Amino acid sequence: MLKKLILCLILMITVSSVSARSFIINSISNLPDYEASFLLTNSKTTDYYLTLDCQSYFNKFDGFDALGKLITEHFISTGECYYLWENVKNCIQTAGSKCINTEDLFNPDCSCH
Repeated sequence: MLKKLILCLILMITVSSVSARSFIINSISNLPDYEASFLLTNSKTTDYYLTLDCQSYFNKFDGFDALGKLITEHFISTGECYYLWENVKNCIQTAGSKCINTEDLFNPDCSCH
């Protein structure tokens, strides 16, 4: 019985710590010394920044707080990485920004809903 209670508590803590976040991005640039790794930022806030790494062995999409602490992490495929780069770039060019929701990374819409 105690083992089930502990397992339930661990599961509840894990599930509650994984929450959806939305980020508004209006700038994308290459990370220094990389051709296919990008820094995604919002010029109106320094509360967060995102990185899209399409160059490393493991492709990743990560979010960091202002202090550089990892707040969201996603391992993605090469095709997904290219899609995110293309979608973010196009949204910034056409709409001025891209809203990224961590529960729906591949949503093609530029704005948050």
